[in-house]
Amino acid sequence: RSTLFPYTTLFRSGRAAYFEAMVLFCQASNGDERENYKKRMEEITATYRFTQQMLLTRAYQYEVYSHWYYSAIRSIIGMIGFDGDYDALGARLMPPISGEQARQAVDLLERVGLIKMDAKGNWILNNPAISTGDKVIKQAFINYHTEFIDLAKESITNVPSTERNVSSVTLGISEASYKTIVKCINEFRKKISMIANEDEDGGRVFQMNIQIFPLSK
Repeated sequence: RSTLFPYTTLFRSGRAAYFEAMVLFCQASNGDERENYKKRMEEITATYRFTQQMLLTRAYQYEVYSHWYYSAIRSIIGMIGFDGDYDALGARLMPPISGEQARQAVDLLERVGLIKMDAKGNWILNNPAISTGDKVIKQAFINYHTEFIDLAKESITNVPSTERNVSSVTLGISEASYKTIVKCINEFRKKISMIANEDEDGGRVFQMNIQIFPLSK
């Protein structure tokens, strides 16, 4: 069976639900009913678009997560935009990449639907967040995290201590405590994401890695 089957079913049921809401909207006898059915149609449309984007991102996820600078470039475009100078875009990164690499990144992000060109010819974010759903390609994320861990190691010697924060702690804990700590990490990561999303004065892209792994059997 095709992995697209659940989404195909969702799209069909979504169209049927939208058509039903549209008919009821047209038949509504008062303003409140029409408003309710209008909101229902908007919700169905938003769900359909989100699912389409999730499916498209999943189809390209190996490429999206194959190089660390794809997500970094997307963040730069989200903060300050992009006027088409690929050499300048690549030079903003640490470490810098070539203009051709920056061009390939922008082309991929556009193809996946994560960025778009506005009416003035500038690149902007098409969606505020990336989601691939629950199913991901394992090797894609191995490559993704490995590259960022390598960059974190390099930052210890290449980035001034005033511009980075590296710390660690060795723990002796039970399985139950491990699960509690992982839960705390997940909650902390979400809080950090909220802080970043609410920051309207962003000027630089940072990468935050959080790791916890066994040192003994």
